[in-house]
Amino acid sequence: MKNMRWLVLILGFTLSCNGQQEKTVDAKQAIAMIEKEEVVVIDVRTPEEYAEGHLPGATNINYYDQDFAIQLGEMDENQKYLVYCHSGARSAKAAHLMKEQGFSGVYNLEGGISGWKLADGKVEE
Repeated sequence: MKNMRWLVLILGFTLSCNGQQEKTVDAKQAIAMIEKEEVVVIDVRTPEEYAEGHLPGATNINYYDQDFAIQLGEMDENQKYLVYCHSGARSAKAAHLMKEQGFSGVYNLEGGISGWKLADGKVEE
């Protein structure tokens, strides 16, 4: 009986964590979202990486800045955001933080700008 309670507790925790995962979109889905102007595009790479090329209209908010969470807190929680980095790792962490701060429409670009380029997505310098 004791083991059954633990199993139910662990299963419930696992399911609740899975329900909190951020939404991931591929490059084609992201292109459609951007074309329809449904999202604000956030590049969480460093300013140096951003200067080398970024998605059209992207705003750079460096994930490594000490006040990154504060900068996020100044944004509209009700807006939809497409978040990306180089390969998707930093942006996944950023998207998770945004969800923790109460943002509801957060989309992580699968594969980051690397995946974007592979799908022939346009890049601005």
